[in-house]
Amino acid sequence: MVLSDAVLVGVAYFLSFYLRFDGHIPEGYLSLFQQTVALVVVTNLAFFFVFSLYRGMYRFTGLNDLKNVITAVLLASLTLPFCLFFIFRIQGIPRTIHVMAFLLTLVFIGGVRVGVRMALNRGSGMTTGFLRNGKDYKRILVLGAGFTGEKVVREMLDTPALRMRPVAFLDDNETKVGKSIHGVPIQGRVAQIGKLGDEFDEIVIAIPSLKGEQMRQVIAACEQTGKRFRIMPSIGELIGGQVSVKMIRDVKIEDLLGRDEVRLDTELVSRSYRGKRILITGAGGSIGSELVRQVGYYHPAALGLLDFSEYNLFQIEMDTRGRFEYIPVKAYLADIRIENVLRRAFEDFRPEIVLHAAAYKHVPLQELNPREAVFNNIKGTRLLADLAGESGVERFVLVSTDKAVRPTNVMGASKRVAEMLLECRNGAQGAGEINRDSALFSSTPSAATHAGPDQKNRDSALFSDPKNGDTAQENKAMSPIFHAVAEGGDNGCRYVAVRFGNVLGSSGSVIPIFEQQIAARMPVTVTHPEVTRYFMSIPEAAQLILQAGAMAEGGEIFILDMGQPVRIADMARDLIRLHGLEPDRDVTIRFTGLRPGEKLYEELITEGEGIVPTLHEKIRVIRGRHCDAAALDRDIDALIELAKQSDIPAIKAKLHEIVPEYTPQ
Repeated sequence: MVLSDAVLVGVAYFLSFYLRFDGHIPEGYLSLFQQTVALVVVTNLAFFFVFSLYRGMYRFTGLNDLKNVITAVLLASLTLPFCLFFIFRIQGIPRTIHVMAFLLTLVFIGGVRVGVRMALNRGSGMTTGFLRNGKDYKRILVLGAGFTGEKVVREMLDTPALRMRPVAFLDDNETKVGKSIHGVPIQGRVAQIGKLGDEFDEIVIAIPSLKGEQMRQVIAACEQTGKRFRIMPSIGELIGGQVSVKMIRDVKIEDLLGRDEVRLDTELVSRSYRGKRILITGAGGSIGSELVRQVGYYHPAALGLLDFSEYNLFQIEMDTRGRFEYIPVKAYLADIRIENVLRRAFEDFRPEIVLHAAAYKHVPLQELNPREAVFNNIKGTRLLADLAGESGVERFVLVSTDKAVRPTNVMGASKRVAEMLLECRNGAQGAGEINRDSALFSSTPSAATHAGPDQKNRDSALFSDPKNGDTAQENKAMSPIFHAVAEGGDNGCRYVAVRFGNVLGSSGSVIPIFEQQIAARMPVTVTHPEVTRYFMSIPEAAQLILQAGAMAEGGEIFILDMGQPVRIADMARDLIRLHGLEPDRDVTIRFTGLRPGEKLYEELITEGEGIVPTLHEKIRVIRGRHCDAAALDRDIDALIELAKQSDIPAIKAKLHEIVPEYTPQ
């Protein structure tokens, strides 16, 4: 590469003399050329090294490489006259020779790099037509002629091994129609997809900004073609924002939810978790395993994985060691209900942050086995919280649920008791008014509204108040005291809870069940035609849990913005269509009735809880309540004794006594 550039610079310099004198170089000027050519070559090569022209590979030459070529050649051309005149005292070289030498060197050096790229990347640019007409290439129609579409097409053209030939773009921006990108024409709007007939074999949707109803319209248009269609992930899913053909995947139900991308305060999150010893309970579960993967990217000092399931723990341990070879990992096969086992884990690992995701969460099963909910969700949480305080843990984050709001089931009531435990452990009863200058809270009024439980149109209500239509801001104004202690509890640990709704694809969620039923062509079972739930993806939930944990000052219950509630029946129909089938024709939907403990609608706050906005648009926080820690501990002790006796009515009665808003079905 260096030798080639040296020859090209010398040839360009000679040609500048040759052209200047119309092919007849006078003997004196020929002597000047011979005296200076070595200096010209060495100077140019020196600038080429300075601007890293030899670190790249010619076959991947891009705009940044060409910019470096232009800069290096320009600076060399400006430096040479100075060196020749002031240092070597060489005079008499016409100025036009320096100008022509600059232009010729630029053309030669840049041209060689572009030429090599075109030769090695067969299928780029003008060679596309005759090099990519083979029958073994898939003809690709790309929806979206923006940044993502351009990147996808460029990779297809530059990588023959993909065996993909882009044949056309469709884009709803009319100013782009009729133009082309990398030689691929933009033939019309997305709605005109049916007019292309058999010109393509497969569709790639390259519009990451599509959400909700827009996505449904595009997918409906793709389905009408009868061809396979896939999608580029949203920017939030792309690693480092990098677009690659390898990331193209089938459309998933998450793409139809219409949720905005989560934007994390990465600086705050990194500052909170980097270099910390982090213990994650329930590490093998859906949320726990994603928390492990997410927190690993922030370079913690060590990761502790605690789970009761041997298989799940083995899987997440192997995955974590493979992903994060530089992070020490310790796995603890432990039951959070057994104190001495937990104590040994804490003494061995010495955690600084605990993310508590271990819980029983299946509503009907916990309704039938309430003793297990008490032992695991309440007793286990209390043991962990107390050990965290004794061990000097800085921050304890409980993963809670929207079912803790006005619970109608044992699972929700048990999680509400766990929330109350953390309020008490944090010393909430002694707090004064919140520090409004804290970086955690925003001065922007909360836009969330409250809707009654019998209101069918929940699309406009983010957080609901079961009694009245007061806004969250009015509720906050009525009760201005926010019980939070910035210093944490008496032991210095900051205890917080994070409350959110259903997670798509988690173990026991409706999506895997629906997919199994659709694959077997069985009726898809939905409990009620009007049942609605809040949903978010597992990665989104984990990211917001980490964000809320980083914002914690102690005593808060953070509420994640779950977006708009989704009707389960509509979700079932969308999922059937994504499998290429027609609802009520190929696969029927059967309504089975609400199961024990289930509600028609879920809520995210309960009566008397005021929402305070935070600086993160996706996270709200509610004030703690007055808490008598000693009384709550006595009630929990009594509840545990009832659980040991398996007295189901007595357990539910005691839960109602502790959580007055709990109304057993």
